[in-house]
Amino acid sequence: MSSSIFRLAGEIAASAQAQRAGDDLDGGHPTMLKHTPLRRLPISDKALSVLNKAKELQPVPNCPFVFPNRLGNKRTTLSNTWIRIKKAANIPAEFRYHGLRHTFAIYLASSGKVSQYTLQKLLTHKTPRMTQRYTHLFDETLREGANLLSALV
Repeated sequence: MSSSIFRLAGEIAASAQAQRAGDDLDGGHPTMLKHTPLRRLPISDKALSVLNKAKELQPVPNCPFVFPNRLGNKRTTLSNTWIRIKKAANIPAEFRYHGLRHTFAIYLASSGKVSQYTLQKLLTHKTPRMTQRYTHLFDETLREGANLLSALV
């Protein structure tokens, strides 16, 4: 599992709420990515709601981490937690956390409502080629594209 999730700090929700209030979109929520500086990404209303509810479950008041350990300190692993989450959600044991990024990309790409450039920025990819590696269209989306010509002619 990526270590960047452990560096997510508690200002995520506050930053996202500022975004919702219409503040200039420098951002959304900050996230540390590998060896790069903080980047800001937009966050959905649903994700913001989940983060706000998660704050109520923090082990200590004013905990600075989104996903702390039981003592409120920086978590260093999610292995056992991830296993329990997968089991509770009936997700196959071999499913990898990183697979969620692929799922995110595939659903957005197949929706036809998000440009490749927007998807590239949401995934924080430097090149369109990397984004293309992540995105595979659903068969139905490809079929709709093939049938579009018939409707146009």
